[in-house]
Amino acid sequence: MKVFLLVFFFLPVCYAAFSQQNILDKRSKIKKHMEKFYLENKRTYSLTETSKTLTYTLTDSLSLPATYVYYFNDQNRCEKEETIYSCDSCMQIGITQSLSNKFINWKKVGPDSYYAGFPYNSLMEQIKTDDKFILRYTWMKRKDIIVTD
Repeated sequence: MKVFLLVFFFLPVCYAAFSQQNILDKRSKIKKHMEKFYLENKRTYSLTETSKTLTYTLTDSLSLPATYVYYFNDQNRCEKEETIYSCDSCMQIGITQSLSNKFINWKKVGPDSYYAGFPYNSLMEQIKTDDKFILRYTWMKRKDIIVTD
């Protein structure tokens, strides 16, 4: 029973490890993927949708509260994703899992940020506010990329 609870406790954290896979995906693809994921894992959530965002907030008691926000450009492609946690240790698990993906090859570019080069061109940042811990993935346009050694 304890193992069962631990698995559901970390489901949002585990999903965050793969969240950068949605960068440049269409809104419809992300929506379909998220709804399938939550249905298969018997999760309840609320969805808030605007012309520029999709926001999924977990509403069940199976895990830590987490919110997933997807930001879209004018072509309806995802350019930024955020996973918002209520605890620092939860965000650290998400960061560790993202960094463990050797295919992406993250490089540290600042105290709280990592960059993945071609073909990902993504920046991963950890942002801490008073009561929120945000793990943000942003697609970087070529002109925005600054390389320092």
